[in-house]
Amino acid sequence: MASARTDGEPPAPLVVGYAFMSKKADTFRATLSSAALEWRAIDLEALGAGQPLADQGPFDVVIHKLSEDIHAATTAFDGGTSRINSSCVGDGDGGSDSGGGDGGLGTATAAATAAVASAVAAAAAARRRVAALEAFARDYPGVPLVDSPSAVARVVDRARTGQLLRQLHGRPLGNGGGGNGGARERAAGGEDGAPCPPPPAPWRLVAPRFVVAPGGVTAATAGWVEGALAGVGVGPAPLIVKPVLACGPGASHMLSLLLDRPSAILLGSNTSGGSGSNGVSNGGGGGNDDDKAAPRWLGQPSVVQEYVNHGGRLLKVYVLGDEVRLVVRPSLPDLPRSLWGSSSSSSTGGGVGCVGDDGCGDCDGFGGCDGCGGCEDAAGGTGCGRVVLFDSQKPYPTLGDILASSPAAAAAPGAAAPGAAAPGAGAAVSARLERAVGEAAALLRGVFGLSLFGFDCVVPVAGGVGGGGGGDEDGGDLMVLDVNYFPSYKELQAELPALLHAHFTGLLRARGPQPAPEGINR
Repeated sequence: MASARTDGEPPAPLVVGYAFMSKKADTFRATLSSAALEWRAIDLEALGAGQPLADQGPFDVVIHKLSEDIHAATTAFDGGTSRINSSCVGDGDGGSDSGGGDGGLGTATAAATAAVASAVAAAAAARRRVAALEAFARDYPGVPLVDSPSAVARVVDRARTGQLLRQLHGRPLGNGGGGNGGARERAAGGEDGAPCPPPPAPWRLVAPRFVVAPGGVTAATAGWVEGALAGVGVGPAPLIVKPVLACGPGASHMLSLLLDRPSAILLGSNTSGGSGSNGVSNGGGGGNDDDKAAPRWLGQPSVVQEYVNHGGRLLKVYVLGDEVRLVVRPSLPDLPRSLWGSSSSSSTGGGVGCVGDDGCGDCDGFGGCDGCGGCEDAAGGTGCGRVVLFDSQKPYPTLGDILASSPAAAAAPGAAAPGAAAPGAGAAVSARLERAVGEAAALLRGVFGLSLFGFDCVVPVAGGVGGGGGGDEDGGDLMVLDVNYFPSYKELQAELPALLHAHFTGLLRARGPQPAPEGINR
């Protein structure tokens, strides 16, 4: 067993077996190697996919980020035949159902069948990989598996994550810095007999309200989504729409900010019909026009979540066992009232159109329109009339970007100047808030059962959309928005090897000596 670091001397390196997707592996190795050239705390060895884990090693610890596999292994898969068939037929060449052959239907059906077979095979392979990890953890308890697939499953599905966060909603974080002794002193007053000022208000952990839209946010589901949101106390706008799937390709990171009611956006309500101000059909012609006007990224299973103003500041938190690190990043901006909550605003933005859209109506939000090339991308976000699409792994759209996508809202009273800096972005946080974040991390670690994870949180501003709260020193609400497994830790590059080594060593010490075959543990 590798020894712990003492007297500043480098410890014996821990041999860590890892199972990552290639992109994650490259990034992680680069982060470690660039920070640990002078101190080789960790030796990484890739697990061989075609070789039993018991025949590999020896390892001190095994780590993984098989989030997609875990999602596939823990999700019932029915083949999705109807969904694949309908999408393939819909993407055909528009041939008529009558005369002239099958209009491509036979080809589309064959493609759908092949797609289903491929998906079934991929899901089965994923289950085998996850089962191999779980069997390894059972058979060789002396080698920690970080973290268990069952725990990771709680954060690869945003609906499940949101439900667990709601269980923590309202949980107090600290006692406001007073303690019992402080309370007695305040009751007795100061040296001159004057009463002491009241203690600062405590922090509490809160979670955003949300609904799950299994069929996405479309013209067909918009009314249901609005009713479900009203049922949990959420107003019709603004809203954040996130894919339920929180892992995998870039689509899982593409989020949508809805600046108006879903029905106003997707059905063009309160408009005169025909084309909206963005030059895109409002879907008044019947048939599938509504669905065609709807952005396709909103059609996937989604979590629809309330939006809160939060001073344009995102608290990015990294957790490695008992160690917690907080990084402040710029976030989405506070939205003026001209941009939210009024159905009448749809008269200025009926339908869905992209900034610079040439009227093709096919903007997919992923690098431009399908063939029209008329969709402009601004600062990593695509403004589509009353919908703003953005990649959460890139710099967020600014208020200027959002206002540019809705000129009428920009001209309305109360709209801030485009390009204005996000208040509080990059600012330091108070010691009280930092302690509250640490307590929140401990609560999340217990509920989710993870030791390597990150979470995003904000402090809703007083009087903001959908929330209250105060400044860092005043206490208030700490709203946890998302939890993710094994983040990049790129902002902790300098100390990451030491933090990981300490965490892994702590896990090994906690387990104590464990007998294991020679080929597995040291």
